[in-house]
Amino acid sequence: MIRRLPSLAFCSTIVLSSLSISLAQQAPGAVFREMDINQRTVLAEPASDKERMAWEKVNAAVDLNAKAKAAGDYLKEFPEGAFVPYCHEILAVIARQKKDSKGFFEHGEKAVSALPDSVALMANLSAAYADDMKPELALARGKRALDLLPMMECPPEYLPETWPERRSLMMVEAHYGVGTAY
Repeated sequence: MIRRLPSLAFCSTIVLSSLSISLAQQAPGAVFREMDINQRTVLAEPASDKERMAWEKVNAAVDLNAKAKAAGDYLKEFPEGAFVPYCHEILAVIARQKKDSKGFFEHGEKAVSALPDSVALMANLSAAYADDMKPELALARGKRALDLLPMMECPPEYLPETWPERRSLMMVEAHYGVGTAY
């Protein structure tokens, strides 16, 4: 049986990989903190300067709507591009910000399928699936996140002194999803 409760980790901040967006930033023109792709594992190199410039446009956008548009444009123009998973990750975060569950699940799943070590995204998906009354998906994502978190070393996008707290927040989110699903 699922009881519908507010997700604890979403009460203050959504943390997905190196993306962090304060929920206070939901107003139009809200600022999206820059994602530092230089510290991320890139799956492939861009095939052209045009593709690299399109990604730089995504990364440089500050406004949520502008970032979503740039990421969507990148996906349309470069559907097999090197930064497709990161565009899906960005669009998932923005969808969650806008309370668009369908968009969050769609883009979140696409990002996780290409970034299987994106534990924060899995934990957030688990909690969101639990909130959306989808226990099987909540369990799958939450258990996977909980399996990976204990052995996960500090990713380069986090400061080593903040990693234990961030890992704990991810564990709370994953436990919430799993616990709510039961």
